[in-house]
Amino acid sequence: MNFYIELLFNMAYNNFKGGVTMKATNTSQRLKEIMRERGLKQVDILRKSLPYQNELDIKMSKSTLSQYVTGVQSPDQDRIFLLSKTLGVSEPWLMGYDVPRERIPDEERNDSPNKTYSTSTREIANYIEENPDFAESIRQLIQSIENQKSDK
Repeated sequence: MNFYIELLFNMAYNNFKGGVTMKATNTSQRLKEIMRERGLKQVDILRKSLPYQNELDIKMSKSTLSQYVTGVQSPDQDRIFLLSKTLGVSEPWLMGYDVPRERIPDEERNDSPNKTYSTSTREIANYIEENPDFAESIRQLIQSIENQKSDK
């Protein structure tokens, strides 16, 4: 599932349930948290990421990862995906958003973008059908995002 769709769904769901999904932290803090919890060093993450670097044709050097961990630089979308897959966490969570940590397995994400979007749309539509007030929550969330953009 595209992590922007996953993020929007999580934000709307939390908003509907009375909470607001906000950026709780940042990628640097999330990486440090995972490293501390799992007893990992940067070299361990790099080693673990090698098969995915080859599979996805996304490179990541020691210095690049070090900059992400120290917060000097933030990873781009490709490296967020690589790190998410390597560490088994969701992309929005790794980016610092207050969403579930669990990564949706690739098998459930569907490789075809059309299948992914149609599956996501179907899931959201089913949820809205079962919870009609949720549609209003999504509308309010989108309006809030638009208002924040126009305030800048």
